[in-house]
Amino acid sequence: MSQGPPPSEAAPRSRWRSVLRYGGIVTVLLVGGIFIMRRELGDVLAGKLRERLSSEGIYVDWKSAGWNPGSGVKVRDLALYRDVEKRERLALLSEVTLVKGEPEWTRWDTVAAHAADASLTLGNGESEIILEHLTVMLQIQPGSVTLQECRTELYNLGIEAAGNYVRPAASTSESAPGDKAPKPTTRTRGVLSEVDLAPLRVVKEWMKLKPEKGKPVLKLEFHPAVSGGGVELVATLEGRDFVWRGQKWDFLEAAMKTVLGTGKPPVESGRLRVGLEGRTAEFDGQFDHASRTIRIGRLESGVGLLTLARAMVPKGSTVLTNVASTGAWQVSGEGEIPLEQPDKLRWNATLALEGELDFASHPFHVKMQKPACTFRVQEGEWSVSNFTAGVWGGQFRVPMMQVHPSQGKAKPRVDIQVVLQQAQLESFLGSFGALYTQPGTFHLDWKGGGEIDLASVAGTGTLSIEQAGLFSVPKQDRVALTGHMTLTKGKADDGDRKSPDDDDGLHVSLADAQLSLGSGDEETTMDDMTLRLFIKSGVTELQEFQARAHGFQIEAKGIHGKAVDADATSTKGTTSAKANAPATPAAKEGSRFVDWNLDGLKSLKAWTTFKPEGSAPVLKLQFQSLADRRGLGFDALLEAKKFQWRGQKWDTLRATMKTAAGKRKAPVQTCELRLVQAGDAVEMSGELDSTKGVMRIDKLESGLDYLVLVRTLAPKAMPSLQGLTTTGACRILGKGAIPLERPGDMRWDADVTIGGALIYTNGKFRAVMEKPTAALRVQGDDWYFTGLKGQLWGGELDVPDLQFHFPSGKKKSRFATQLVLKDARLESVLVGFGQPLQKQPGTVQFDWRGGGEFDLDAFAGAGQLTVEDAEFGRLPVFGTMGRLLDKLTPGFGRDISTRVKVEHRIGKGVVGLDDVELETQQMRIEGDGTIDLKRRYADFTGDLNLKGLVGLATRPLKSMTEITGTGPLTAVKWEDHRKGILRGRDDDDAE
Repeated sequence: MSQGPPPSEAAPRSRWRSVLRYGGIVTVLLVGGIFIMRRELGDVLAGKLRERLSSEGIYVDWKSAGWNPGSGVKVRDLALYRDVEKRERLALLSEVTLVKGEPEWTRWDTVAAHAADASLTLGNGESEIILEHLTVMLQIQPGSVTLQECRTELYNLGIEAAGNYVRPAASTSESAPGDKAPKPTTRTRGVLSEVDLAPLRVVKEWMKLKPEKGKPVLKLEFHPAVSGGGVELVATLEGRDFVWRGQKWDFLEAAMKTVLGTGKPPVESGRLRVGLEGRTAEFDGQFDHASRTIRIGRLESGVGLLTLARAMVPKGSTVLTNVASTGAWQVSGEGEIPLEQPDKLRWNATLALEGELDFASHPFHVKMQKPACTFRVQEGEWSVSNFTAGVWGGQFRVPMMQVHPSQGKAKPRVDIQVVLQQAQLESFLGSFGALYTQPGTFHLDWKGGGEIDLASVAGTGTLSIEQAGLFSVPKQDRVALTGHMTLTKGKADDGDRKSPDDDDGLHVSLADAQLSLGSGDEETTMDDMTLRLFIKSGVTELQEFQARAHGFQIEAKGIHGKAVDADATSTKGTTSAKANAPATPAAKEGSRFVDWNLDGLKSLKAWTTFKPEGSAPVLKLQFQSLADRRGLGFDALLEAKKFQWRGQKWDTLRATMKTAAGKRKAPVQTCELRLVQAGDAVEMSGELDSTKGVMRIDKLESGLDYLVLVRTLAPKAMPSLQGLTTTGACRILGKGAIPLERPGDMRWDADVTIGGALIYTNGKFRAVMEKPTAALRVQGDDWYFTGLKGQLWGGELDVPDLQFHFPSGKKKSRFATQLVLKDARLESVLVGFGQPLQKQPGTVQFDWRGGGEFDLDAFAGAGQLTVEDAEFGRLPVFGTMGRLLDKLTPGFGRDISTRVKVEHRIGKGVVGLDDVELETQQMRIEGDGTIDLKRRYADFTGDLNLKGLVGLATRPLKSMTEITGTGPLTAVKWEDHRKGILRGRDDDDAE
């Protein structure tokens, strides 16, 4: 049996156990008490700090405070306030440990603040920003503050800060460090009452970065200012490869310097350098906290202006949505950017682009080469001057442009003057989607303004187009348009189509306008032009069009883009099933006008020039889309009274036309025309093919004077028809074709009847053909009459073939004919050739074939002339032979029964008289000779043979006398040369 320890050893061991036991219990109770009392101790310590800070005008509060072993306190949700009532919070720190530097519990002169992975909320409401992952080591001593370390993040921006602050030297009345704690004082105004965190709202917008690699880092350093008190703050910001304000940037380098705590609003001076796509932009300037404005004293940028605009003024960049640029920008200038209202920036700068500025808004697309200008921005108002650029192959200038910002519900407005010179028409039309060859240049000088919307712009100016083939019009080399144009948005004027759901359309109005086509003698002009258009959802409605051109008034209206059934146009409200069908996209080979062919417009000028004696003729046009939506249908009506047209006076005119334009097929227009002059009318119906410029007349029925009609339709032929007149009624039935540009090349087939007479006068010559009829065929300058018949000089004229070939080039007028004149009265023939009217019996038969130019030297022919039952003494040329014949045989010259037969030919102005036979009851003369028509001189030689018993007795002698005649036609000198047995007697007579 074992024995226990001696009593002397057991007692101490038992005591130690008790001590340990009770000591442990006390320790547990003490630690538990301390833990339980930690919050109360923390509140006590923090309360002392609050009193200390309040005495300095710094107001704080917290959610909870706990004692930290030692002389510290850990505070959660520490809030810093502007005012003593603690209604305006400036900052909220999630957690911080504050450690006193003095052993005395009531002294907080020296404080160390530590925070790790905390969050700091600055401001509240819209200006609130949160700094995350905050690590800070701050040492506060009487008269100084040292920030040993501060690291945090703001919107993917790393922030690092360090520095120290030393309060300016205190006055002698103040207590030295180590003295008793200052007695708390009551302040009516906190030291942070002037702190304004409103700019934080701007910081939220301007400091949002999305780095693609490492985060950009903002480094802050502060230290006492050299003079004047306060703290000098230096900040640098560097970043690489990040997205900022919607743009990807290569790098960002910024430096800023300012002084705080001087009693004046701080002004920060700094420099910013950014890089984008290998180009840089540099800013030097200041930030004025009082006005919260960035003042840029220098800007030198090679970064795209559009990129800068989108970054600096994102709200204003909405108007740049459809704008892009290529090439290098050069921007320099100075300005101010209010951070709270960046849209009200102020700027003066010059810019130039060594590349292209591209604007695209379907279907419009335009590129400007090397734009450059000077511009000024003043609180949203943009002023541009001396803008120059190359566009459409020409030179574009904007001497002045002002853009006014929106106010209330009003949209932004613009005032602008533009000048465009030598622009290529093909390039211009290509900007609107036209993909076909179009020669020509155009010039524009325009000044106007309105809301920044094509639907609201109005202005005046001049547009001219030169060396162009507009709409395939041949040789149409110039178009000029002047007038006042207004564009507005609104609903259609037609009340039947108004609807609450109806979108606004575009109203285009043109007033006091003039449109000129061509130049010089080819110019066609429309004056006093008024136009109203309504455009909406692909539908274009011409609500009004009025103009004056060539002496007549033009009125037009219609709709394009909404198909109309041809059978339904006469019934209001009735349209085809296709009327509301969606439009089929147009082919990509050109603009919507590529199929249009208006070649006939130019050639119509000569046919549409009127000189009204009273009210102007009126041309009314109405058009509508065709059912297949590939063209327009046109209806035209032209009415006129008392006017001059194509050199003639007319009573009335009524013409109608129906056609289609924009079709692949050549537009053919059906026409009807009725023209009245002095009660006589001409009616025509047919087609006008404007692609070929030809009017095809299927039916012509005319009661007009034949020559009036010729003067109207073929004035070129009139010089060759000089001397022709008509009397009595005329009737023409036929058909033909008239080229509008060359009406002299017309083609006709017609039957012509003149109820009176066709009269030709040339000097003393006068021929009156009564009741002529003929078939006429016209082929340009060649006119062919067949079956021409009529009464001439009391006889019957039959012309089987008559051809007139009018002048062409260097060729003169020519003719060719075959004619037969039967039983014409000699008396009438002589009067027709200018002889005095006197009784002259006898008839004339004439048969001739020939032709040539209308010149005595230039036509030739041959034929036969027979005169019967004439009185010998009164015969032309031969009649003066009577005095000689009376010498030979008394009574010969008074022989009234005479017959003359002549075979004749003509050439080079000389009539050859072959086989002349002159026969009376007592003699017969046979011979030949010539008549020179130019000299009007005759030369004749013939043999005289007697008839009856004398002739029988002298027949062996063959001829008694040779007769010669020479001299002027009106005084031929006749001589006889006696033969045989009569020679001696002639000598006796001579004696």
